[in-house]
Amino acid sequence: MNCSPSCEGGRPNKFRRVASAKNGGAWPGCCRNFCSRGAVAKPQGTQQVLVLVRDQNELPVPGASVTLSARFPEGTRTFLLPLTDEDGITRIDLAFEGQLPGSNIELQAWAVYQGLQATTRDSFRIRW
Repeated sequence: MNCSPSCEGGRPNKFRRVASAKNGGAWPGCCRNFCSRGAVAKPQGTQQVLVLVRDQNELPVPGASVTLSARFPEGTRTFLLPLTDEDGITRIDLAFEGQLPGSNIELQAWAVYQGLQATTRDSFRIRW
């Protein structure tokens, strides 16, 4: 199953409705999803991460601002991703090296669109 045609062989997790920071309600128009090239990665290299921003009808949300935080064993790295495209997708290739086998790299993304906010999480593991 693919997240999108641009993530062939990717591993999407299920769409999740997320709460907005405004009035504690559902973000009208935001379901979020991560997609990565796989659940595991080598101790060095890159891991492509796609963040999909969708509305409550699973339609794309273009123009959303997305910040990604990647927590590696040696510390957290934060990235400002390009605005989501017409398909509601933004992506980054996370480069890393010398990671300890068995390490879990935790990802958290925050999206902001027209004053509304949402967040989601995912992870991948460094293989032996």
